[in-house]
Amino acid sequence: MTEREEKENDMKVLFITTNIGSIFEVQESDSADNSKPTMMDKWIECFIGKIRDIGAHFVAIHCQEVGGKDYVKTIKYVDNWAKKILNKMMELNYDKSRLFLDEDCSAPDKFTALGNLYFVHKDVVNIDIYDFATYNFTAIGANDHEILSGNIEKYTTKEKAKFPQNYFPDCKWSRKGFMRTRWRVNNKVVYDLVNIHLFHDANNITAMEASPSIYAKNRKRALQHTLDRFEEDEHQKAPMFIFGDFNFRLDTHYLIKSITGETKSREVRSKRDEVTKIDYLSTSDPTKGEIVLTIEKKGFEHYNHHDVFLYNHGQWMRDFDKEAREYDRLEEFPINFSPSYPYMENINDGMSFMKSRVPAWCDRIMYTKMAKNLMDYDSTFPLIYDLIGADTCMGDHKPVFLLFKLRATGAGNVILFIFYRFMCLRYIHCLYTVYIFNQSKFF
Repeated sequence: MTEREEKENDMKVLFITTNIGSIFEVQESDSADNSKPTMMDKWIECFIGKIRDIGAHFVAIHCQEVGGKDYVKTIKYVDNWAKKILNKMMELNYDKSRLFLDEDCSAPDKFTALGNLYFVHKDVVNIDIYDFATYNFTAIGANDHEILSGNIEKYTTKEKAKFPQNYFPDCKWSRKGFMRTRWRVNNKVVYDLVNIHLFHDANNITAMEASPSIYAKNRKRALQHTLDRFEEDEHQKAPMFIFGDFNFRLDTHYLIKSITGETKSREVRSKRDEVTKIDYLSTSDPTKGEIVLTIEKKGFEHYNHHDVFLYNHGQWMRDFDKEAREYDRLEEFPINFSPSYPYMENINDGMSFMKSRVPAWCDRIMYTKMAKNLMDYDSTFPLIYDLIGADTCMGDHKPVFLLFKLRATGAGNVILFIFYRFMCLRYIHCLYTVYIFNQSKFF
């Protein structure tokens, strides 16, 4: 076996999910003529630096909020950002790529602001992408790069959809949906890569009212709709990795109870008698009336915010991280890193949480049971599931990555297993037929 064949049969695969809404924002102090996104260059430097250090053969980057939060004003920066990423990846010897960027904000019924970016190293010769219209794979050769942007509805090497409008909270049709691609390596391994963006918690006070919250129920409905769609469509089933901004939040109802045990609450109401603010005051020394926690629609502030939520990477909160456990069709490797959201959007502060939402592991990389059979890792090459830029400003979301080995020969084990089960069933059927035949001879 040649060195190249060995590399293809022992591929290092890197999956990354990153909500990039913040990196397109421009500071107000910048002049209109010379303005440029404040965080973009630093983000690219850290992001590409991590990819360079890892040296994977296949890199998949799933982005959400491409073009920024105020995309009408800042979507003009996407083209430059995409070209910078592509050029830097080419410098790292990634000679094959496909970039899908959903930028057409003039089509509200289809616009998702998702971006699927895929880069293949020159050491990988046999790589194919699936066409969902023709049901066939197309080879991607050396020095073959494409940026598919703007209105990408006509491109059939991806499948993209926005969630049905009646799925959206308050019927506000925001940029939420999925985008799927399918890949084949060495004419053997086939897998789906799905980028997804689910609904956020719009109001902290509403989120704490019940367990699960109405927002968690909306997310579950949309994700199950997506999984059902893939299971019921006409395409052959394949191992699937689904990674994006799931917007999974902690069980706020029980989390707040756990951190406000020795307090009393004080509500502030609007003229419409709606609760707009809740303060939890310490009862250990009633004369001081110290505020332990303050919750507003878009405010969540603990008196010891940073130390409480970042202590031991927030692992004490994992008991309240329940949403991912609701899906028996998906699995995830253990999380040992800090919550991926919400961080300060301050280029000089990469470690502090914003005091706007409950810190949570919104950004995840999950997979089906079939996909788990494609992942190979051991003591010599451990699987890594972690953040990018833990101490660097990457926007309000930290990118999350998964690194593992994908063995092209290992996929055959799945096929052999299926074939083995099929032959066993055939053998049992034959035995049963002989038994029935022998029984019938006595009558």
